[in-house]
Amino acid sequence: MSGEELVDEPIEDDVDETLENENDGDENENGENEDENNDNEHTDNEDKEGKENEEVHAEPLTAEIISSSLSLLCKIGTGLAHAYVKLNISKRELGDISILKSFIYLRYLDISENKIRDISPINHLTHLLTLKADKNLLKSGLLNKLPYLQHIDFSNNQIKDLFGINHPLLEKLNLNGNEVLEISSFDAANLSYLAVLELRGNKLTSTKCTYPQSLKMLYLAENAIEEIQDVSQLTHLKTLHLRNNRITNLNGFSENMKNLQYLNLRMNNISELHKINKLKCLPMLRALILIDNPICYEESYRIEVLVILRRLERLDHDVYVDEERKDAEEIYNERNSIEKPYLMSLLKLTVALQQLLTREISVKERSGSKSALTQLVTFPTYRSSRHVEPTSTMNLMITNKSDRAIFIEQGDSLGNTQMGQPHCIIEGQLPVVGFNNSITLPLQPRLISLLSNVIPLY
Repeated sequence: MSGEELVDEPIEDDVDETLENENDGDENENGENEDENNDNEHTDNEDKEGKENEEVHAEPLTAEIISSSLSLLCKIGTGLAHAYVKLNISKRELGDISILKSFIYLRYLDISENKIRDISPINHLTHLLTLKADKNLLKSGLLNKLPYLQHIDFSNNQIKDLFGINHPLLEKLNLNGNEVLEISSFDAANLSYLAVLELRGNKLTSTKCTYPQSLKMLYLAENAIEEIQDVSQLTHLKTLHLRNNRITNLNGFSENMKNLQYLNLRMNNISELHKINKLKCLPMLRALILIDNPICYEESYRIEVLVILRRLERLDHDVYVDEERKDAEEIYNERNSIEKPYLMSLLKLTVALQQLLTREISVKERSGSKSALTQLVTFPTYRSSRHVEPTSTMNLMITNKSDRAIFIEQGDSLGNTQMGQPHCIIEGQLPVVGFNNSITLPLQPRLISLLSNVIPLY
């Protein structure tokens, strides 16, 4: 039966929009049915090793197989003719699918779990809406632009890049369990409808990419990502899944991500509570997964996260209860009552430091000094009024950055410097001292007195 053969059978009223009940592999944007049961999500990848070199016995697709696998009779063209538009030929040990080029009216095609290496015959299926091609031997997803294609599943193949995936109406792309190294070849300009992108279990080391602005769900779990990049402008993103990577910092988020509701950072290397402050810019964040990070073992971890992210509804697997909210509110109010009076002190400090340091730098520059930076002063910091003992010390240092700013760095009690968000920035035109030069400033009693009444903020 060719693709253009007409049949006089009853027409099915409802046209399915997907081939199967596809499993997204994760929770929805509200975090329901979260990933606790997904530890074995990519067990199929274990069978992929050695596939490239092994001798594969594959069968060609025949007209007889197609005839027994077609379904869903629909109107075509002007509506006066009919054709079967759905074909499921999964799990048939198929390798050659050249015959498919004759079945031009196919809309739903399932060729999953075969031994297919070449999908170029699909270029002729210009009416295709859904393509399910997971668990084959594909090394590329390259196809001509298919004008109506909306869903693609290329998961568990051997694809190394995203080149040639540029179908103008594509809404969902699944590339889980492949060998993608980077997303830079992504043709975002031609994917203006893409809402769901899945790249779990690949070889990504970065999220760097020009993403389509239409993205609502981005799944990048089980890679080797160390830094979050290029997601800050995704204004429609609701779900970001970064489980099981190598992330240590939470830079890369912004207030532009105004729809992000669910963030999964499970099984990363986030070790300090103050880094959660980077998520305060996300106004709609309601569910946060941090389990299996070093941070989870800190005392009062759940409450401390809620103090920082007061709109959060769920942390890890548990929804916040009223008692936890009450405790967090009390701690927040206590800290706020201490910290507010010192905000003005910090403003005054910046002005005083600017005057003092500009004068000192000018003096040192005239004397030709090029010695190393000097620690100015060390003094205790406090987390809240509940903690009477200092929790760490502040190592105050200065440096000339781009000749316009002086930064104060935080250090722990062992004197290790941790570069983070500066507690105090002094803006102003400073003398040019050169990229590799630095200025030594002596300890000044006046400077110490300026600092003595200020409690730095976390």
